[in-house]
Amino acid sequence: MSYDAPFAGLKVVDLSQGIAGPYCAMLLAQHGADVIKVEGIGEGDWARALGVRHGPHTAFSIIGNMGKRSLSVDLKSAAGKEVVWRLLKGADVFLEGFRPGVIKRLGFDYASVAAREPRILYLSISGFGQTGPLAERPAMDPVLQAYTGLMNENRGEDGIPHRVPVIVVDMSTALYAFQALSAALYARRDETRGRYLDVSLMQAATNLQSIRLMANHLEGGTMKPGGAPAGVFQTADGWMSILAMNDRDYRALCAAMEMPALADDPRFAQPMLRLENDAALYASCGPRSRRAPAPSGAGASPPPS
Repeated sequence: MSYDAPFAGLKVVDLSQGIAGPYCAMLLAQHGADVIKVEGIGEGDWARALGVRHGPHTAFSIIGNMGKRSLSVDLKSAAGKEVVWRLLKGADVFLEGFRPGVIKRLGFDYASVAAREPRILYLSISGFGQTGPLAERPAMDPVLQAYTGLMNENRGEDGIPHRVPVIVVDMSTALYAFQALSAALYARRDETRGRYLDVSLMQAATNLQSIRLMANHLEGGTMKPGGAPAGVFQTADGWMSILAMNDRDYRALCAAMEMPALADDPRFAQPMLRLENDAALYASCGPRSRRAPAPSGAGASPPPS
């Protein structure tokens, strides 16, 4: 065990599929754990079929399974179950991502596994949690982005809510799960038994928006930006992200745009005034930004096609 490989010596059995569970287990492997991925006979992890195939993998399954050892078994057969039980002997962590109830029917629920390996940390990842009216519903990243309102926070200029394409719910679920396991592994040093960990995509998607949700409540339903002007502005040679957080930033922006009168305009003298008069502020900034090139090194991007 070292800073380079803090989880060296840990044995992890990973039955999860898709993105969230496998990426969490991949992070354990990157930190030194011995991770054994167990897939079904045939197609295996369904992430292998997401998008363009590159041999037996896709970009999703490559990223989610780096550093692991793997094998395929038939979990419905007695022989396949016996293989998994042998793998679980001496294991420290077990991950599964089936719909609630499926893992119990297969015989590998927490009670059954903990009876044989009492110090094991058992992680279940699901869409809507293990209990509740939506528990048995299938769920993927786009579903939870829509269900939790995340898409509504990402409206395009067309006014339509759009999905964040970087599977932000799956990836954040993996990070929350990795955090939970890391904390549990630290605590387990002084514990005689392991524990059950329940992580869901819905929890992760909601947690990501916790500040937004709180602000919406406190501010009457619509969160105000942290400063103004704020947003993506078109320039003469691309697009530029601008945010003026305070008076100093705002005056520097006005100077860069060669608009000294805007800096001295009483309607925009303070941050709250700029937020209250944002329509007039953007009406002045927008046309000016479209005439000027983005500053060198400012990270402007080509206009969207």
